[in-house]
Amino acid sequence: MIREFVAHTSPGKGRIFALVDGDYSLEAVTTLGSNDLNLVAALVSGLNNYLADRDEAPLTAILDQLPNAVQIAIRNFIKTRCHFEVGMYTDCGFNEVVRQEVSFGPLRAGFLVEEFTDYLAAAYMLGLGIRVTNEVDDGEVFWSVELRADEAFIPAGEEPRTWPLPPDVPVLSIWISESTHDGPTASAVRAALDASEKGHWTRIHTIAHGGVRSTRGWSATSEFVVDVLDAPIPTAKENLTT
Repeated sequence: MIREFVAHTSPGKGRIFALVDGDYSLEAVTTLGSNDLNLVAALVSGLNNYLADRDEAPLTAILDQLPNAVQIAIRNFIKTRCHFEVGMYTDCGFNEVVRQEVSFGPLRAGFLVEEFTDYLAAAYMLGLGIRVTNEVDDGEVFWSVELRADEAFIPAGEEPRTWPLPPDVPVLSIWISESTHDGPTASAVRAALDASEKGHWTRIHTIAHGGVRSTRGWSATSEFVVDVLDAPIPTAKENLTT
């Protein structure tokens, strides 16, 4: 997955590179000649904005000013290497994983529930993106937590989701914290535990849900989402592949 685009300029050319997530290697995208060096910064900015919002119009306006060979190289790279995944980008860039595979459980008879809730509440207060899933390990149900650098923005009217659904797994129900006046973290944990106790694969994630547009941009509310999936709770090994 591409984290971001960067450029290296010299007096005669501007080379555009893509930074690859995971191994932090650079992939060459294209080269601009001396006549187009004034567009390097705009092109890099346009490419990075495209990663975040997938709006082709602003990027096309920049590409239209470049030679055909450059346009073709960039469009081919985007098509083959810039696959979109919900929640992976924000308006501040690539949504880093800052903590992963923190496990809580088994949560029964109140054991560790308060600690689990407090951990999520602290992350929520800091504005971190939260992804939680239940899983079975050695016959017991645990909750695996991953924290990301930011909550991904979801525009008003779009599905409240910053975590792609597993392939071919239907959703039984979606719970959103906006619908409750109770504390959002505790309510989300309670909704997730209720579904998990019935044997359902259950996931918790947070979103920055867009509202009305103003002169300052889009307003947003921070919300918890609980997805109850039509599938049994996966084993920890199975969860590594989703």
